[in-house]
Amino acid sequence: MASVYTADNMDNVLPEKAKCARCGYPAKQRCSGCKMEWYCRRQCQVQQWPKHKKVCSQMSAVTDTA
Repeated sequence: MASVYTADNMDNVLPEKAKCARCGYPAKQRCSGCKMEWYCRRQCQVQQWPKHKKVCSQMSAVTDTA
């Protein structure tokens, strides 16, 4: 399922309020592809990748052309 960013969840993309896309803990690492999802640790990023892969490639394509 694709992620939809609304006013309710936009705080998650701000670095000072970022939460891990997998577990919800405070996050400091951002997806290097789309720069939209945050992770608290490498393990969460790896586990989330199968769900995030399609959205990431779509978002990367949009941001690369902008």
